[in-house]
Amino acid sequence: LPAFIAAYAERVHTLQEMAAKARPYFQERVDIDAALLKKHDSAEAKQALTALHAELSALSSWDTPALQQALDATLAKTGIKLGLWGPMLRLV
Repeated sequence: LPAFIAAYAERVHTLQEMAAKARPYFQERVDIDAALLKKHDSAEAKQALTALHAELSALSSWDTPALQQALDATLAKTGIKLGLWGPMLRLV
């Protein structure tokens, strides 16, 4: 929680706003907007997310450099630009 507060302190103006931003990180289940999911669903997105899943599953550490390396490896292996599957990554 302290790390979240430090990261979002400059992005919000009220505690109510901070609580709203924090909710997805601290609740067990996040509901995904079906319309957005349908909008960004594509064969390329599925292929890239499947490849990213494999990269993430192989990680022994989930620190920032390791996550960046997994993302970079996925981009290199699939050749699919992030713009085609990044929105879907944010949704799932």
